[in-house]
Amino acid sequence: GSALLLIGRWLPPVRAADSSDAKTAAFAYLTAADATMLIRVVPVMLEGALPTEHGQRNAAIGEVLRGVDFTIGHQALSVRGEIRDLFAVLTKTLTRSLIAGIWTTWDKAADEDIRDFLASWRNSRFDTLRAGYIGLNNLIVGAWYGNRKSWARIGYDGPPTIG
Repeated sequence: GSALLLIGRWLPPVRAADSSDAKTAAFAYLTAADATMLIRVVPVMLEGALPTEHGQRNAAIGEVLRGVDFTIGHQALSVRGEIRDLFAVLTKTLTRSLIAGIWTTWDKAADEDIRDFLASWRNSRFDTLRAGYIGLNNLIVGAWYGNRKSWARIGYDGPPTIG
């Protein structure tokens, strides 16, 4: 697993698929390829938690991407490097195919294939893959539930006010 992570870091980047969200968003840390991957992974990982109406759902996914980008920016440089390595593995054709089992581009990946990838990493016997899943899960779930806009969907009124 570690060897494949290292290989993934030096492979040439894959050209990001056309996605209006990925192309128009200005991120400090996420690349267009990262955004394209996350646009497909976020709704699968947060299945049932996101709004169902198309416009609201897309807006929520955009909020998650901005939250992930913000979170990355507040990590130590070493952690940012690890996240960059993880995203490199998931966005480069060879490593995405071999390690994640996603044989198409992210924008063409079926939800079931993404579910299978996430489950295989979550339940992997390899610590590196489990750590990759945990990192990806923490970034996405933290970005969604740390956002005030998600609180109403779970009946949370927010933290108590002191006063």
